[in-house]
Amino acid sequence: MMIYNDYIFGIIYLFILFIEIEATIKNYKLEQQIGSTMVLPPCFPTVPSSTDDVATILFKSDSGELLGMNGILISNNPRLMIKNPHSFELAIKLIELSDEGQYECRTDQIINYIVHLIVINSSTIHLNALEGSNITLQCSENGMWTIEENHQGGAVRKQYTTELVLNNLQRNDNRFQKIICSTLDRHEKREYIIDIMCIYILIKNS
Repeated sequence: MMIYNDYIFGIIYLFILFIEIEATIKNYKLEQQIGSTMVLPPCFPTVPSSTDDVATILFKSDSGELLGMNGILISNNPRLMIKNPHSFELAIKLIELSDEGQYECRTDQIINYIVHLIVINSSTIHLNALEGSNITLQCSENGMWTIEENHQGGAVRKQYTTELVLNNLQRNDNRFQKIICSTLDRHEKREYIIDIMCIYILIKNS
């Protein structure tokens, strides 16, 4: 019975230790536009090592590619460069869809951080509409609409349809502060900006 209890306590201890380690790992979720440049967070040990032969490595964990070690670039990718060897900051230039994935910084098997990079192709579409009119916006077949129905921090509505119909548009309309169509894999993103024109002003100026 005592051996069984020791076994249970051992499992509980390992579980608590695992939770504590997970809590100390810095996780970043970043979105970057295709063709842009980004710099990963500094990759250096969160806890100083008592030995000099401990290696700090940066790699792309979903492909297993080693990118750098101890502030030195290892990858032969011409779009990668070490911005600062002392803080071990990796810059990715002219970002491509293939750069998407998970980047890990480790020191002697201890994870310093994990970066989840999502590469998107975003665009902004400006539309003009008459006050009181209805318009229909198109999204991709596997898309999602995100509509901010008030100023920043207000209600956000989501719907999964290929079309979004906006009825009886008004100049002081707060229903559609921000309208974004994005694919479910988040690679494509379009933001619609709608300028609502008053019929009276159009007639007066004509």
